[in-house]
Amino acid sequence: MRVEAIIFDLDGTLMDTEMLSLDTLTEVAGPGYTLALHKRILGMPGHQWTRIVIDELQLDTTPEEVAHHWHIVLASKYSASVLLPGALELVTSLQSKPIKVALATSSTSKAVAIKRSVHPALFEGFEVIVCGDDPAVVKGKPSPDIFLVAAARLGIHDVSACVVVEDSPAGV
Repeated sequence: MRVEAIIFDLDGTLMDTEMLSLDTLTEVAGPGYTLALHKRILGMPGHQWTRIVIDELQLDTTPEEVAHHWHIVLASKYSASVLLPGALELVTSLQSKPIKVALATSSTSKAVAIKRSVHPALFEGFEVIVCGDDPAVVKGKPSPDIFLVAAARLGIHDVSACVVVEDSPAGV
């Protein structure tokens, strides 16, 4: 079967934002937040990872408060984010190929808008962008919903014609 579409994850795949996220969560959740816990929640939607962090660290707060504080602190750090080596060149080179290209990220649309303002050239290469807070995405990663939504919006009916590029266990 011929590949008709490539669907990329964003954080950790194209953009080096995961250490920013780790630093931010350590700031928000406290020193008990570890790299091991961070790796466990990578790629999960906010309503899932916030609950895990609260339960694991026995925090006296709500998932909404953790997510809100995390977004505020992290948004101020996005300007320091960098693209991973070759990311822009890869996405740009696909524009001249007969392959559709989409982005499917657990990041919220608000976070993606900030990242897009920092690295606009990267985002120009996507025909479709699906964010974790998109109403069509019923279940977050590791469910394939976000990738299925991206494929459908690209007009791909046979998902076996898609390649997904992902870095975290929750996304695979």
